[in-house]
Amino acid sequence: MKKPSERLMNKVLKLGDCWLFTGVVKRDGYGTFYFRKKLWQAHRASYEIFVGGIPKGLTVHHKCNVRNCVNPDHLKPLSIRDNTLLGDTIPSRHLKKTHCPFGHPYSKENTYIRISRTSRSRQCRACGSSRTLAHYHRKQAEKES
Repeated sequence: MKKPSERLMNKVLKLGDCWLFTGVVKRDGYGTFYFRKKLWQAHRASYEIFVGGIPKGLTVHHKCNVRNCVNPDHLKPLSIRDNTLLGDTIPSRHLKKTHCPFGHPYSKENTYIRISRTSRSRQCRACGSSRTLAHYHRKQAEKES
């Protein structure tokens, strides 16, 4: 029976620096293949075969930003947070912001995390205080009139 490396490399096209996986590529752009009745993610298999085990709690980042690339030189284990920050996704764009829309810094002292049932988001304490104060003054004005 073939080795996992043979099974993987039979489905690779070396194009420039990238090794493009030409087998089954899912909608999200990542390649997959079966070996000994187990589904393997092509980029993770490549890293494990050619570099070594992926440390627990880490994910494999594509330095080339090509999801079906399996070149082990293009793959690097990172935390999920660091991997997200390096990508071009909505969460990464939000996390790269250093100031709120009104110019207040997202510092440790001026930021809190708002947690709802479906999401988490950073909130500016200065803006929150301004909203609370404005609400208080509106209610006071309503009482007086």
